[in-house]
Amino acid sequence: MAAVKRRKKRVRRERLPPLPDGRKRPVGRPPKYPWDQWFDGREWVLRQGKEFSLCTARRMAAVVYIIAERRGVKVRVNALPDGDVIVQRLPD
Repeated sequence: MAAVKRRKKRVRRERLPPLPDGRKRPVGRPPKYPWDQWFDGREWVLRQGKEFSLCTARRMAAVVYIIAERRGVKVRVNALPDGDVIVQRLPD
C-alpha cells in the first residue's frame, strides 16, 4: 500500500509596522523584577517578602549579579543578615 502524500498548508505571514519611537518590540514575557529601575545608579534596598519572596537574600544577590552581567553593567550587591539585599549600579 502506497503512502499518501499530504500537502502542507500555507501560512500567510505579515510584518508588523515599526514602533513610532524606533524601539524594538519586546520578545517573550516581561521581566519579573524592575531591573531597569534597580540598575539606575541609586542605592536600592530590596526587602525579602516585598520586592522578592521566592528565594533567600544570598540567592537574590546571585541573581542580581547574573542579570547585571547579561545587561553589561557593573553592580555592588550586599546580602544583609535580616534577608534584605542592597543593590547599586556602579559607574562605567
